[in-house]
Amino acid sequence: RVSVGPVTTAATTPDGVVVGTSRGTVVALASDGAVVWMLTPDGGFSGSVAYADDVVYAGSAGGGVYAIDLRTGNPIWHVNSAHAVTTGPAVAPSGTIFAGADAIYGVSADGQLRWKDPALKPGEAGLFALGYDSVFDAAMGDLGAVLTGDGKYVWTSRSFGKITTAASSASGMLYVGTSTGRIFAVR
Repeated sequence: RVSVGPVTTAATTPDGVVVGTSRGTVVALASDGAVVWMLTPDGGFSGSVAYADDVVYAGSAGGGVYAIDLRTGNPIWHVNSAHAVTTGPAVAPSGTIFAGADAIYGVSADGQLRWKDPALKPGEAGLFALGYDSVFDAAMGDLGAVLTGDGKYVWTSRSFGKITTAASSASGMLYVGTSTGRIFAVR
C-alpha cells in the first residue's frame, strides 16, 4: 500500500503503474510499491495518463500534454493547448497521441502538433484509441466521432445518446456505453 493522494486515473507499465492524482501530481510506482518519481505538470495534472514505449503521457490543467520519460520522470516534450486537458491523452499504436481541451488535438510521438479540431469539443466520457491510428471521441452534445491520426473524420453519430464510456477490442470492435444502460457494438 502506498499513499499518493486521491487517484483519478492510472496506466500500467512493464514494472508497475503510473497514476494521476486530484492533488495535481503524476506518480510512477514500481511493482513493489516504491515511488519511482513524482511530477507536477504546469497548473497541475488534468485529464488522464497513458503509457507507450517507455513514455508516460499526461494532461495538464495549465494546458497541454506532457511526454515523460518512464525511468526518470523527466519531461521529454510538452505541447500546449489553449485550455486544460479534460480528456486523454490516448495513444494509438501508430504513436499518435490524442488529447481533448478546447479542441481535439493530434500530436506525433516526437511532440509535433499534427492537427487540432476546435469544432469537436471533448465530452466527459473521454477519448479511446482505436485500430492502428484513430480515436473515438465521446464528444459534447451526445456526439460520437471517430477521427484518424491526421485529423480526418471517419464517421460521426448522435444515435447513441449520452455516452458514459467506451472500449475497443483488438479485433477492431468499438463498444459504447450510455447513460440509459445500453451498450452499442460498432465495427
